[in-house]
Amino acid sequence: MKPVPQAVPIPPCPATADVPATLADQARGRPRPHPPHPGLAYRPDIDGLRGVAVALVVMYHAFPGWLPSGFIGVDIFFVISGYLITAIIGSGLASSRFRFPDFYSRRIRRIFPALMTMMAALLPLGWFLLLDEEYRQLGRHVAGGATFLSNLILWRESGYFDGPAETKLLLHLWSLAVEEQFYLLWPALFFLGWRFGWKPVPFLGLLWLASFAGNIYLAGRHPGAAFYWPISRFWELLTGALLAVGPATAEPLRHRHRQGLALAGLILLAAGLLLINRERVFPGGWALMPTLGAALLIAAGPHGAFNRRVLGNRYLVRLGLISYPLYLWHWPALTLPRMLEGHTPDVGTRLLAVAGALLLAWLTYRLIEKPLRFNPGRWVTPALLAGMLLLYGLGIAVKNLPVPSQRPVHGVVRAGAAKCREPDIQRELGRQRCLDRPSLSRHYAAACRREINPGKPFHIVVWGDSHAHAWGSLAAEIAAREGYHLTLVQHNGCPPLAGVRRADNQDPDSPCAATRATRELLGDILRLEPDVVVLAARWNLYAHGWIKDGALQTATHFLTRADEGRADAASSLASLQAGLAETVGRLTAQRARVIVIKNPPGLKGDAADLRREVQVSRAEHLQDSRVIDALLDHRQDIEVMDPARELCRDDCRSEFAGRYLYDDDNHLNYCGVSLFRSELAARLKPD
Repeated sequence: MKPVPQAVPIPPCPATADVPATLADQARGRPRPHPPHPGLAYRPDIDGLRGVAVALVVMYHAFPGWLPSGFIGVDIFFVISGYLITAIIGSGLASSRFRFPDFYSRRIRRIFPALMTMMAALLPLGWFLLLDEEYRQLGRHVAGGATFLSNLILWRESGYFDGPAETKLLLHLWSLAVEEQFYLLWPALFFLGWRFGWKPVPFLGLLWLASFAGNIYLAGRHPGAAFYWPISRFWELLTGALLAVGPATAEPLRHRHRQGLALAGLILLAAGLLLINRERVFPGGWALMPTLGAALLIAAGPHGAFNRRVLGNRYLVRLGLISYPLYLWHWPALTLPRMLEGHTPDVGTRLLAVAGALLLAWLTYRLIEKPLRFNPGRWVTPALLAGMLLLYGLGIAVKNLPVPSQRPVHGVVRAGAAKCREPDIQRELGRQRCLDRPSLSRHYAAACRREINPGKPFHIVVWGDSHAHAWGSLAAEIAAREGYHLTLVQHNGCPPLAGVRRADNQDPDSPCAATRATRELLGDILRLEPDVVVLAARWNLYAHGWIKDGALQTATHFLTRADEGRADAASSLASLQAGLAETVGRLTAQRARVIVIKNPPGLKGDAADLRREVQVSRAEHLQDSRVIDALLDHRQDIEVMDPARELCRDDCRSEFAGRYLYDDDNHLNYCGVSLFRSELAARLKPD
């Protein structure tokens, strides 16, 4: 091997001493995979670590209650990818064989075949199984997967009104997109640094620190961005890159050093599995445990006892060899039954889904990935590029599918209605800033969405969580017609109550992240001197928590009056009562009239889900809302509007006059609130 220019340490190339071990492995029936690059020795322990990573991810997605921390398998993948890609580039540079076209041709041959197979299979399957909005979403995500922008598309979709993860068949492609974005940038940076005589460890260390700092900053302020953005994830791949160029790879390690590194890596991974769960702010600092743990195991080398006997176990290695197609297939295999059944499938169904994913992964690896990846023909790379471009075009076409599409969807049990068309005034909510009021707090600036007719003498404030959006648009329409001054103050997921805190809210900019903040926001509203205040919220949610499929969700929405600590159902109900009393008391003390709008009946599924009956009976709704009814119906200091009076007879309607009344399973849309135009207009009139 030629000397490495600029003293860039590279993992050792195959040596004569490695040959007997390789032959012995073959004699014992171990897999004989191709090395990742002609200049690198094959390490079965890394494929075994891949097997561990994919097993964690699949287990987490199939049985999250059994392994709530399994998602850290993705972080292990990132470290492996950063290590191998840097080692491959470094080996090519050291031997003067590195060429950008060859490098990206190998990446295309490695990544495209299995990815194209999976996405190409889902498009015709979705035609027969998915509803219109689901199918259009699949098209959008296929286009994102073909361009490796899935992480950014999913981040843009991750607002409060975003659909649940269980309805996104290609949600898992976000991590593949992060890796490919790294592969687009890192080879050029590595090459330039090498050409200009870099010192690799300090250079990589600065990049690592910048990315890790971005991760810590975003995790505390914008957790969705921290999860999906490449800037907050690259440090994990750079951890592997540092390992590839660092001193640990420059010379063989002694046996006790290998054992110590492997033990430390195991301890960190075990700590991550025990301590990390969905309630943690992730990645943030918590991601250090799986990232450093994986790096230490790789640094221990292939000859340490643990890496050789456990990670080098032929079954783990074989699982690692199909880890990429298994990662691609497992999420659609688990998600489709959940979408079709409308709830989490039973254990047997999930086990069958995992078994099916394993079979599809093996078939994809043997029949598609390996033949194309190692085919010597020059036609392979252009053909794969053309195929991916075709998939992108198909994704765009599906995304723009006409509404309705008139597709024969399997399992439909009822006819559909038309979507409600939003009026211009509702589409404009949030686009126009409220008047700049320096005397008011930052929470008001964040929550104030729209003002109508500022300066008019009669002032109405609509204040609430996401349910205030539709009611605010109807009130804005009335205010525009009648010449009232209207202000919409809305913050999704936060009840319009003073002195309460949502214990599961980690956003420091949210007005319900602290009791002081909700009191400040009420103080801001009082300084507006409103004549009428309309409080609109999903009150049932705060009374008994977010229940879905019969289970309390992680984002419980429980309230508390304490400045710190957790909340439960008892504290939430007590806080709801006390917060309402404080809020109404302070408003009426300033001679403001208070109108409380109850939440509408909650459906059994999205209104547009034609595969199942979603309506609830009046009796079911009354049972669900009994706590709120008891809290509101006997108060003399407020007016109460109850949508159920109009929506429910024996059953509660989700459609009317051929149009859906709901956007999902609990938010009325403009067509829904318009049924109450006359009642709301009468209540908003000046006394």
